[in-house]
Amino acid sequence: MDISKALCREYPAQLWDDRLDGGERSARGEDELGKFIRHGVAMKICARCPITIECYFAAMSDPLAKGIWGGELIE
Repeated sequence: MDISKALCREYPAQLWDDRLDGGERSARGEDELGKFIRHGVAMKICARCPITIECYFAAMSDPLAKGIWGGELIE
């Protein structure tokens, strides 16, 4: 996968970060609505990305992948 073409490189990594998703409030003090909005923004960016499919399949082949990958929430 050629990550240099990925649109996510142009945005803050926190949009896709699974470590922000834990507990009742995340590491950023984000509630469920905040998480929902953050995930939605990340997924919309992924929808425009030229490597969405490659990204998704890369996550599916990596058992440690978590967060938003290829426009999908991987848990």
